[in-house]
Amino acid sequence: MRIEETNIYQFNELSEAAKATAIDWWLSLGIDYDLHESTLQDTVDAIELVGFSDIDILFSGFSSQGDGACFTGNYEYQKGALKSVKTEFPKWKALHTFAEQMQLVNSRYFYQLCFMLEHSGRYQHENSVTVNYVERSDGYDINNEYDLFDELQGIVREFMQEIYFMLEKEYNHFTSKEQVSENIIINEYEFNENGAIH
Repeated sequence: MRIEETNIYQFNELSEAAKATAIDWWLSLGIDYDLHESTLQDTVDAIELVGFSDIDILFSGFSSQGDGACFTGNYEYQKGALKSVKTEFPKWKALHTFAEQMQLVNSRYFYQLCFMLEHSGRYQHENSVTVNYVERSDGYDINNEYDLFDELQGIVREFMQEIYFMLEKEYNHFTSKEQVSENIIINEYEFNENGAIH
C-alpha cells in the first residue's frame, strides 16, 4: 500500500486553469430547473391578470434547435387587465404590450372573446401551441373569421417568445462564470491543484 499526501485548495486558491476545471465540474451536475420556479410563478400570475386561466407553462432549453417556451390555458376577457398588469408589473413592457394587444382585439368584438390555447407535438416552443374554440360569450358565431385566429396566435406566440427570452437570460445568469464561482465558494467545495473535486 502506498499513501500519498495531496494538497487541498479552496476555489480562490486555484490557478485559472484549475478554476475552469472546477467550473466545468459544477456545470456538469446540470441546472436544477426549480431555479426558474419564481420566474414561472410570476409569469403565471401575470398571464392570469391578462385573462387566462388553467395555465400550464412548458419550456425546453437552452442549446438545441426546437427549444422554446409556450403556455396553454383558457382565455376570457378580463376587465381592467391592462391597468392591473401595469400596477402589478410596472417594468414589464412586453407584458403591457401583450395586455394592450389583447384589449385591442377584444374591443372589436365587444369585449366578449373566449378561446383555448392547446399544445401539440413533442416540442415546447411558441409554434407548438394553437388558438382553438374561439367564440364570443354572447354566442355570436365567429368561427369563420380566420384572420382573428391568426391574429390571436400571433399575439400569444410573441409573448411566449418573451417568456423564453426571460428564462434563457436567467439560465445564462445561473451558468455564468461569475455565478458558478460564487456558488462554489459559498458551498465551500475543496479541490486538488488541478481543480478536481476533493
